[in-house]
Amino acid sequence: MRRHLRLYDVTSLLLQIHDEMVTECDYDMVEYVAEQLIPAAFRIPIFQTNFDGMPTGKGPYYLSLDASVQRYFGSSLTKEEANEVGLHKQSFTGDGINVSYWK
Repeated sequence: MRRHLRLYDVTSLLLQIHDEMVTECDYDMVEYVAEQLIPAAFRIPIFQTNFDGMPTGKGPYYLSLDASVQRYFGSSLTKEEANEVGLHKQSFTGDGINVSYWK
């Protein structure tokens, strides 16, 4: 059983622009980071408020997350490359997250 690791224990944030981020981690940690750590860190409840900032009682709402695994920025893994590094499934869909492991 894998002990509970924190996001910064296994991955590095390389770049963040607006609502996107680029991180890196070892291939043996990709599934754990994509399926467990990132959703836990970024699935933040959003509650509706009025223009005065007072809660309306509606919510919580959550933003969906889309992630892809790439060898280099803009270069998706092929099925063969993914299998080489131990990523045997093409995608994962969980609670508000969609991960593409290879194309």
